[in-house]
Amino acid sequence: YGNHTVGVLPPALDALDALLTFDYTRALHRLYPAIDPVRSTSTLLASQATTPSHQITAKNVRRLLQRYADLRPPMDQYKLDIDALWYIEDDPHLAQDIGRARRLDRFLTQSFYGAEPWVGLVGQLVELEDTIAGCQQILAGAYDATPEDAFYFIGTLAEAKS
Repeated sequence: YGNHTVGVLPPALDALDALLTFDYTRALHRLYPAIDPVRSTSTLLASQATTPSHQITAKNVRRLLQRYADLRPPMDQYKLDIDALWYIEDDPHLAQDIGRARRLDRFLTQSFYGAEPWVGLVGQLVELEDTIAGCQQILAGAYDATPEDAFYFIGTLAEAKS
């Protein structure tokens, strides 16, 4: 069904519990799995099956990643850095938000057991609670001083520090 407005599903997809949207841009940047965390949806996030903390964290992660997705095309197309985004220069949190979004982008990568021969990384199983706690810490700024690449294909945040 191709592109659709987030939150407004075509009738054929309306009855699904979850919708995974693959993202070519994530694949180009080698962010695997190349699933778009903003456009992918699950009815579980609006149900009693998830904790309020999980729901709030997912909402905040998606909001931040959507903001970054809105800023990314001009940055990529014109090879701009954060300082060149003059039209929103009055936002004092711009650099901080972009840095945290890029850390989240990398933190949400995962090495799979089935992909070990191709990526050369050992597959990992990460507990849901560890992922939620990691996202909360990145959103809170606890890792603002840690390089973005430290979050690439790690399991828990403890691996980012090592």
